[in-house]
Amino acid sequence: MIQRRLISSVVFWILVIIVYPINGAGVTDLEKTASGKNLPRLLPKILSIKHLVRSYRRSENPFLEGLFRPLEFREPIITMPAEVRYGIGYYGMDGFNIFGFSPNLIKYEPGTDRIEKIPLSGRTGQFMEVEGFQTNLSYLFFKKSYLDFLTGFGFRYSSIIPIPNVTLPSGELVKGPPEVPSSWGVTKTFTPSVLEGNISTSLIFQWFPKWMLHLRYSYGLNRIRFYSDEGLNPLPYGTGTSVTYGVGVKYIRESVTAARFAFGLELRHIYHKVKKIKDPSDVTPITGFNLPQFGIYFTFSAFYGGKPTVGDEGKKRFLKKDYISAKRLLGQFVEGYPRHGRVERAKKLLEICDEKIPFQLYGEGREFEKRDKLDRALERYVQSSRTANDSLGKVLRWKMEEIAQLFMQISDSLFESGDDERALMFAQQAAVVSENGKLALRRLEARILMRNGKDLAIRGFFSGALEKYSEALSLAPHLKHDIRRLELEAAVGMLEDVNKASDESSVRLALSSLLHAKEILGKKDEEMDRIISELERQLALLSEFRLKQKMEEYMEVARDEIAFRHMPKVRLGMLVAEVEYIMGSPQDVVERVDEKNLNYQMWIYEAPDRKKAYFYFEDYVLFRIEEK
Repeated sequence: MIQRRLISSVVFWILVIIVYPINGAGVTDLEKTASGKNLPRLLPKILSIKHLVRSYRRSENPFLEGLFRPLEFREPIITMPAEVRYGIGYYGMDGFNIFGFSPNLIKYEPGTDRIEKIPLSGRTGQFMEVEGFQTNLSYLFFKKSYLDFLTGFGFRYSSIIPIPNVTLPSGELVKGPPEVPSSWGVTKTFTPSVLEGNISTSLIFQWFPKWMLHLRYSYGLNRIRFYSDEGLNPLPYGTGTSVTYGVGVKYIRESVTAARFAFGLELRHIYHKVKKIKDPSDVTPITGFNLPQFGIYFTFSAFYGGKPTVGDEGKKRFLKKDYISAKRLLGQFVEGYPRHGRVERAKKLLEICDEKIPFQLYGEGREFEKRDKLDRALERYVQSSRTANDSLGKVLRWKMEEIAQLFMQISDSLFESGDDERALMFAQQAAVVSENGKLALRRLEARILMRNGKDLAIRGFFSGALEKYSEALSLAPHLKHDIRRLELEAAVGMLEDVNKASDESSVRLALSSLLHAKEILGKKDEEMDRIISELERQLALLSEFRLKQKMEEYMEVARDEIAFRHMPKVRLGMLVAEVEYIMGSPQDVVERVDEKNLNYQMWIYEAPDRKKAYFYFEDYVLFRIEEK
């Protein structure tokens, strides 16, 4: 009873391990199953053929993928230009008894003595084989390969090892190849040797990058000698056909060249069928025979292709549920190998990746959230929401809103502590994912502008403060009452200093700011109207003062020009004193005395129109006038 329960338990858990990933169950479901809960609900799914087929189609079960689709995106094996084999084996057996020999394998002329018994030691031989030009014909003609199916030509030689009759120390006699019956009239041993030419086909399966399994079939023509003697007489011999079946495993070794090398072992069954006998001297009564051979070969081959691609790495990531990396790698495979036989499978996996990525991102976000890395969790939720389905999208919106609310609280706390830069950073993160976050960001920006405006007002920059308040009001109209109070404070401060103000642009800017604020407030405010009226009066006074000042400047310039026109004219030949009486003192004088002790002077005057006049004197007498 205990043994039966143990067997049932082992079978059940084997089914769970193999088929469980089919159902796409999460960690929570697995924990429930392990604890013994929900087993009745899970068991029908495990035994469901429908779920088994679905998991195979969607590549969701690593066990099935490793068993049926290993390295499915590797490069095809294009060609195997050379392969050699050497092995040992035996021919003939009696049913399934390898130590017995069935005499019915050989056909004789009627009434002829037969070779009845041949020990295994007398039927053991060696095999040597060379194959070449094995080519993947599908890839050769169509540049696309679904299977590594190679076709080529080969030559094989096998012969019996000439073991002499030996008596072992235990007294047991080991016999070699048998002698033919004396009634045949010759003294020879039956040691058949085969020379064969064939066409071979190989089907290669590569489960791992370094190992491959190959199945082999070949068909060819043979020539078989019956006897071995000192004269090496090739007669008699027979001809017929040979069929070969083989299975083997090879280890792949890389090289610095494009060629790759593999060596391994192969089990082989060869069936020689001889129908025609060439015996001119009539020395053998054998008319034909069937000669089955079994052996094991050591193989060595050189080939091209078969390397794993980026698609195989993508498949590994897919099976590990890293769908983001899998999508990137499989996309590279589709782009780099557009004619690969499995490219449609890769596209199918890409579609599945698109389905799974939102859930992967959501899971990563949950993990970050558990570790209090809320910014990274929010980033994952945002990425997931871009391609999530409706049901997951609802969960993501709720999670993002939850984190956004927390970020808004952190932002308010940082603002109160005076850290505006970090407060803005958290508010901006909340605004990315939440409408409430966008409102909170505008409110925070408005509050920062209000704080900056208060700082400017304290330092006496009332117009700059009003600018900040105006920007804040446009960002957050719901703060209009707080902003109105600050604007009134700035306006009162400006009025207190208005009699000192000589900067018309500052007063005009203040007036414009207050009018804009009044328009946004949208209702009559007596205090605001009084301040605006006072600013308008001050602006009118400043404008009138500026106009009078400008007119005075124009009059001064005009008087200078009139005086200049009515001045006595300076003429050549005047002395320096006469010129100075008319023009006044010059702005600059350049004077020098030459070697003859003559005095030279240049007087420079600047006219009201910005032009300069140059008066040149020689020994105190004016001799030239220039204007530039």
